Amino acid sequence: MTVVQETQTYVCRNGHVRTDQFDPNGAPPDGRCLICGEPLLGHCIHCNARIPGKPRAPGVIVANWSLPNRCPQCGAAYPWAEHVSSSGNASNAVARIEQICQRFHLVARRLARRHANRRTIAVDDEYDVQDLLAAVLAADFDDVRDEEFSPSVAAQNSRIDFVLVGPGIAVETKMTRENLTDKKLADELLVDIRRYSEHPEARHLVCFVYDPQLRVKNPAGLVRDLEKTATRFETLRVVIAPRGI
Repeated sequence: MTVVQETQTYVCRNGHVRTDQFDPNGAPPDGRCLICGEPLLGHCIHCNARIPGKPRAPGVIVANWSLPNRCPQCGAAYPWAEHVSSSGNASNAVARIEQICQRFHLVARRLARRHANRRTIAVDDEYDVQDLLAAVLAADFDDVRDEEFSPSVAAQNSRIDFVLVGPGIAVETKMTRENLTDKKLADELLVDIRRYSEHPEARHLVCFVYDPQLRVKNPAGLVRDLEKTATRFETLRVVIAPRGI
């Protein structure tokens, strides 16, 4: 019989999670939110009930956990509920980012054809993809933060591409290249998905693979396999564009 252990979470008033599997019998984490500097909360400000965290069981991975917006004991809204609701409709924001990614190749091609052959940006590698995508996202979203530090994976600290702070959406970019097989691309994205899942601001994730030379052999299968990965994200989307199949 699997024994599920109750845990609590520590989170700031803006909804930034410091830890989602805290032992209620242990000492609370010190300091303030690492993102915005607000004090950390571990209990409801109305009834003092602990804020429930992700359930924990030996040998079991709990997927699709999300921070609650209301106290399960007294029903009062947590301080971050208003912040989340005022940040806009996340599903609409995700859909807009998907649309931008799907039309990214058209933007890159248009930039390559400037008047009188003036200098332009050539999208030759992932850094070019990041720079151009950041500029396009800035037209729709107020707070696009690039290359935030993320927790270490396999004992190595790494960076992530973008976090859209309002709707809590992270964006990871890839560009296909020679000798990057579908399997290797999938493996890289799985590592990225795991890395993003530890970021306290990311409640949704969009992975954009720019494939201008149509190198991905089975884009539909790759998208299907990655999007069914068990994660804590409320939304996980993978966009491969343009598509040859």
